[in-house]
Amino acid sequence: MAARRLRPRRDAGSRRATPEGIVGRLATETIRGGADRLEVEYKDGYEEVIAMKSHSHASRLRPTPMPARRRDVGHRMMAYELKVTLQGVRPPVWRRVRVRSDMTLEDLHRVLQVVMGWSDSHMHAFRPGIGRRGLGRVSAPTVERDQEHRTRLDEVLRRPLDRMVYEYDFGDRWEHDVLLEKVVDHPAEARYPWVLAGARACPPEDVGGVGGYARFLQVMRDPGHPEHEELVEWQGGSFDPTVFDAQALNGAFHGRWAPSLDG
Repeated sequence: MAARRLRPRRDAGSRRATPEGIVGRLATETIRGGADRLEVEYKDGYEEVIAMKSHSHASRLRPTPMPARRRDVGHRMMAYELKVTLQGVRPPVWRRVRVRSDMTLEDLHRVLQVVMGWSDSHMHAFRPGIGRRGLGRVSAPTVERDQEHRTRLDEVLRRPLDRMVYEYDFGDRWEHDVLLEKVVDHPAEARYPWVLAGARACPPEDVGGVGGYARFLQVMRDPGHPEHEELVEWQGGSFDPTVFDAQALNGAFHGRWAPSLDG
């Protein structure tokens, strides 16, 4: 594996999608507590509260207002259960997450970055599928980036089995199949996003796509491989492709509020 394939790169205009970054983008300027606790509420009457642990960076975080959602007359907000599967990787890397049906694609992008494990270091695109007939790679137009904040999820995915492609990093070309599995009622006490299940770790950034990731795993498993030490140093240590922790993700979104998935 050529070392140059593994040099970190960053697309212009992108930024990391840590949970703190999501809070800063989605929430209003309602901050309570001291430097060891940051609690942020939505401004437009929604029930969700994102409570994040924050330490030395708390004083520097400046939340900004959430973009106004478009409301249709008679529109009813529902909860969507999405299954997000990284294409081409075996065994599969996937997540099941519950979100608001009326969230924008801009907001969904930030949620997907966190639940999958990416760092929002590259460009992305949404390509809606053609209803139940599948992904529709050729005939499905890309939602323009400047339209993502105006496009609601329920305008793209309307019924169970509707799907779309979320592509991340146009160099490595990570394609995610986003499938609407269920449409359920929205309980008044619900908080979103909520990770329900999933499997396996996200590949490292800039690893070279599906083929590069397969070779990365092969070399990392073989201490005798001539490139093993180089890759361990590039990765910053060992890498366990089986790791996935839904509870940790929910804790990242909702802080100490998040209950155990077992109870």
